[in-house]
Amino acid sequence: MGETTHLIKLSSPFYLQVVRTTFTEFDLGDVCPCTYAIIRLFDSEMINYHYLIDTFCGNDTADVVHSSSSVLLVEFTTYGMSSGTGFTMDFIFLDIEGRY
Repeated sequence: MGETTHLIKLSSPFYLQVVRTTFTEFDLGDVCPCTYAIIRLFDSEMINYHYLIDTFCGNDTADVVHSSSSVLLVEFTTYGMSSGTGFTMDFIFLDIEGRY
């Protein structure tokens, strides 16, 4: 099997909001160096490594991640087969003053 990439764009209709994500389940199967599956979060509408927030693989993830704008891009890439069960991510849009 080859590489497969899925992009999920979380975008608030309101400019003065941010995106808060929480991984409620996370098991991509492998451990770093991320040989079978990887998730990258971008503070942008497109893949741009200048706006990379964080990278996750294996069973290691942050509890909560905030964007600094009204858009967050999730890139999920698999490189063939993985023994993991996948991930579940919740998100909510927050007014900027409610971020902290």
